[in-house]
Amino acid sequence: MSETTLHVPDLTLTPAREFHPRNTRSDTSKMFGLSTFVGLMVASLENSMSKTRTGPLGVFTTYGGSIGYFAALGTSFQFVSSCSANLREKEDGWNETIGGAAAGCVVAFKRRTVGALFGYPLLFATTIGLLQWTGGKLSMGERAPMYAPDSVLDTKYEKQGFWEIVHRRPLSQTISELGEGRGISAKLE
Repeated sequence: MSETTLHVPDLTLTPAREFHPRNTRSDTSKMFGLSTFVGLMVASLENSMSKTRTGPLGVFTTYGGSIGYFAALGTSFQFVSSCSANLREKEDGWNETIGGAAAGCVVAFKRRTVGALFGYPLLFATTIGLLQWTGGKLSMGERAPMYAPDSVLDTKYEKQGFWEIVHRRPLSQTISELGEGRGISAKLE
């Protein structure tokens, strides 16, 4: 019986990337435009779903606060994370964690309570920091680092059907690695 080896790619959680200075003004203005557009869409949705008749300008007059709110959220996140990256001269998940805390402060200022002032920045920083640390897609067009290298993806493997067993370990190898017990015995019945 010939033994075959299965090559499993080594996937690491967000490897350290080389630092390149970020253009804070350009990144912040892009995020301002994007988050203002999202705020405009939310205000339009609120206007169309309201029971009062405000007309088409109600998007700006009645629900214009949503536009500014979303613009402040996105802009504060991007500005603080870009400044953090440039000041620390590192490209890692801590930059987005700090930016998430700044965005959480914007939410907390709208709520106007002390609990919110501590809770929302902690919630936003933890959520965005974990997302970035595990290879999330908040990086403005770069490829997420959790993907396998292209050399591993180009490797051809034998196609396995649902009920077929292509790669099976010999019983002697299983017993030598795990030992007997837990439903594994060396006796063949």
